[in-house]
Amino acid sequence: DDIGKRLIENLRAVSWNGIEVAFQVLKEHYPSPGFEDPNRLPIKVTVMGAGAVGTFAVQAAIRYGNQDIWHQMATIGATGVQVTVVDYDVTNHPQILQQILKYTDILVDATQRVDLSVPVIRNEWIALMRPHAVLLDLSVDPYETDGETIISTKGIEGIPQGSLDQYVFAPDDPAFDRLPAGVHNTARRHVVSCYSWPGIYPRECMDVYGKQLSPVMHMIANKGGVDKIDPNGAFFERAAARASLRYWNGNHNHR
Repeated sequence: DDIGKRLIENLRAVSWNGIEVAFQVLKEHYPSPGFEDPNRLPIKVTVMGAGAVGTFAVQAAIRYGNQDIWHQMATIGATGVQVTVVDYDVTNHPQILQQILKYTDILVDATQRVDLSVPVIRNEWIALMRPHAVLLDLSVDPYETDGETIISTKGIEGIPQGSLDQYVFAPDDPAFDRLPAGVHNTARRHVVSCYSWPGIYPRECMDVYGKQLSPVMHMIANKGGVDKIDPNGAFFERAAARASLRYWNGNHNHR
């Protein structure tokens, strides 16, 4: 739109769906007295990143990623969830971050990094985390190499890249061994990662996208096609023009 916000997105589903799956995995491996025991300690979730995805992740985490589960846990008097948000000013201090990791049950990567070649969490730090800890990848930054040089790695070093076909990885999953050479993955925990988190609930996802796309599609139909869009026209015309490759040649003043 005119202030740079994407009109077609589902960031809430990215965070809520990822958090829900992370809690499902945590529940399966949570130590005594058990995930549903009212006397357990609060679940400690650490969210790295305080942007839109990170903000939704905080909201989802305090509800276990699922409102029904939250009501169930509240009914039995469980101690709930304690969320810690850390951004660059904290993640840039390894000693502080390592202390946080020691007591983290779910570590969430919702970061936006300037230098994708440098991870936020180095693989050896994962060894500090408790055996039942879950690593949740919401940023889904890819692994990319140029020969032997790593030009892009994940924010949490050494975790697999998930998909809609598989988004849960146990520490002994063969996917760890298929990571690019030079990516350290000796320290492992359960990983939850998916390149398209909204898609794990496809109907709900497309309902959101459909509602967002509807006014854009109506505008295009009413104008008689994309060739008739005026980059200086009404709101959705301006947005559609900015989204079109034909207007990205630098010759138009609607950026």
